[in-house]
Amino acid sequence: MADAAFARAVAADIGTDAELRRALAGEAMERGAPDVVIHLLAAFVDPVRDDRTRRWLAIAYARTSIPYEAGITFFADIRSAQNADAELNRVGGHFHLYRRRPAEAAPWFRRSLDLEPTNVRTQMAYWQAQSRDGAHRRARDFLAGVDLSPAEGPAEDCMAMAQLLWRNGRDEALDFAYELAARNRNDFQVCLGYSGLLLADAFDGNAPQIPAIGQVSVGAMVRLGPVAQDDWVIVIDESQTDLPGHVQSDNTIVQQALGKEAGDQFETTSGPNRFPWAVKEIKSKYLHLFHEIARTLQDQFPDNGSLYSMTVVDDDLTPILESVRARRKSVERLEENYRDQPMPLGAVANAGGGCTIDFAVHLAQSG
Repeated sequence: MADAAFARAVAADIGTDAELRRALAGEAMERGAPDVVIHLLAAFVDPVRDDRTRRWLAIAYARTSIPYEAGITFFADIRSAQNADAELNRVGGHFHLYRRRPAEAAPWFRRSLDLEPTNVRTQMAYWQAQSRDGAHRRARDFLAGVDLSPAEGPAEDCMAMAQLLWRNGRDEALDFAYELAARNRNDFQVCLGYSGLLLADAFDGNAPQIPAIGQVSVGAMVRLGPVAQDDWVIVIDESQTDLPGHVQSDNTIVQQALGKEAGDQFETTSGPNRFPWAVKEIKSKYLHLFHEIARTLQDQFPDNGSLYSMTVVDDDLTPILESVRARRKSVERLEENYRDQPMPLGAVANAGGGCTIDFAVHLAQSG
């Protein structure tokens, strides 16, 4: 439906034509127009009856820039019906979170988790509600019980959870994030999230340090240089050998290289032939992936300026520092606007060029 035709249909007096209201509300949902959905459905949806129009209206109430007072009664009626599924409970939690009522939001997220305990997005939201309510011990205890192995949800949400756990000292989050990023190199938010995780130890005292590797061993990226041939760049990994460039330690050439340091040489044999090799570079596979992402991200996603490269002239870091200060002031202004005026996290995060979950983590950690 064309924009002008849609606007005329919404403005027209359609009375109690339920079918037309549903059709227009569905169109409004696809257009991301929650206020229109509320206008069309608020007086015509039974909050006790479980159908798609109730779901649309619930989602719309949780997405408006300013929460509707009518949403409070609507979600209270849903709660009294006791027939909400995991998604509807999660939506109810977000509505109350946008109202700046984290204590009211937390039980909705908890009920959603009771139905879908491994949903990463709901786990993040529940942690955020607890943190913003000042229940920091309960929030930490909840995070301590989160298991990444059965995590369910979009890759960017899983990466955000890995970031959060890593910042809270969970070592196993690094391997989880590495595999996630290595398998989703075309997902901008995943790549950006992995970069943030790797940089966390520089800005967050609770984050573990990235393992340092000085010898050819499992977990290392190794650049081997045979004479008169191109270098062979590999990651020695016992479990993720289906990833490009990943080989196990029982590889014939790797066997001869194990324990060597950068600059060491060794030979391999094949029948009567001998082949000289040199270990040219060794680094942690985690750091190697970060460097690859940083090297290619700007060209791969030219329209997004969240991560970009800069050239340092004569060791002068002033332009970089000025850029960082300007960026920090911009984020601080967004945070101040969010705290002063109720609006969806997504709208604020998008205005700052970031993602919703990263901004939620920032708010929860900053109080």
